[in-house]
Amino acid sequence: MNRTRCPWCGKLIDKEADSAEYRKKYFYLHMKISFGRHYGICSHCGKIYNDVPRSALICLIAWFAYFGFLMILPIAMYSAIIVLPLLVIISSKPSHFKRIDDNLSGVVKHEEKLRAKANICKQYYDILPNEILLLSKDHDAHEPFSRVSPISVSKLDEKAGILEGYWLYDNCDNAYFASLDRVHLYDDEGNVVADITFKEKIQNG
Repeated sequence: MNRTRCPWCGKLIDKEADSAEYRKKYFYLHMKISFGRHYGICSHCGKIYNDVPRSALICLIAWFAYFGFLMILPIAMYSAIIVLPLLVIISSKPSHFKRIDDNLSGVVKHEEKLRAKANICKQYYDILPNEILLLSKDHDAHEPFSRVSPISVSKLDEKAGILEGYWLYDNCDNAYFASLDRVHLYDDEGNVVADITFKEKIQNG
């Protein structure tokens, strides 16, 4: 899952530095909305991203259920100090980073024209939903958006050998890589995760 790379430019992020930059720019708003989440401004591309709680709905239901339980059995009140924080921590555990617009008003979805679909020729390691995989092994050594775009995985059908996802951004090299008979997908450590062939050839721009 995407916990190490910026969902905008795909470069490795520095959570501490990115969080500090976010608080400096959005201090008052940060104090109001950051509970249970991590917001950051990517130090490479300057875009905003945040964690998405794994099950916010479960958290809300748990709170109402627990307070209802307290009304029936007052003795349970003594356990509230321990149980409630645990419920919040467990249910608000983030799952992956999402793009946030400049006004902090919502999540920015991937463009449909950047949808990617590929056949998996050979898979060497597990691939997780929302994982960002690189097509260029030296991606982090270059300026943001200057190299072929990484792929954000949205769906994987191992039985059918099909991977679906999105190019993070438009780049002139994307069409070239999409036209190749076989390309490597790399992880953060530079390991080849899989060899793929794109099913749909894309056009520049």
